[in-house]
Amino acid sequence: AVGRGAVRPGHLTGFGATGREVVALDVKSNAACVAGLPRTDGLVFIPAETEQLPTGALLEFLPLA
Repeated sequence: AVGRGAVRPGHLTGFGATGREVVALDVKSNAACVAGLPRTDGLVFIPAETEQLPTGALLEFLPLA
């Protein structure tokens, strides 16, 4: 089922084997995650058509700094 896209806080964890930045998402995914925004490195955009998000998936990342 196709749903709404999502924007989640992400934390930079380093670089992968291809030289791309690696971002970790918080395990929690609810309105309470807004409290962690001051500690986040940026926002990750998850498209609406995404049904599963495998490790290593390419997503858009908007750095906050």
